[in-house]
Amino acid sequence: QNIDLDYNSKIRLTELGFSNKSIVTLMYKSMTKSLYAYKVKNTIIALRDKAAQNIYVVNPDGGRYE
Repeated sequence: QNIDLDYNSKIRLTELGFSNKSIVTLMYKSMTKSLYAYKVKNTIIALRDKAAQNIYVVNPDGGRYE
């Protein structure tokens, strides 16, 4: 999937554990939708809106959460 981020941001997300095969859980979404927290590899990682827009969490049945 294409990610609308600059190269350094893509590398940073990959280094944090985000990949197509990662198990990612959305833990928190601020009321203003400007901050999101995800659980990746047993760690909670907070992302601002720009980076979080490129994270798609899929439920085990194949549906996508946004």
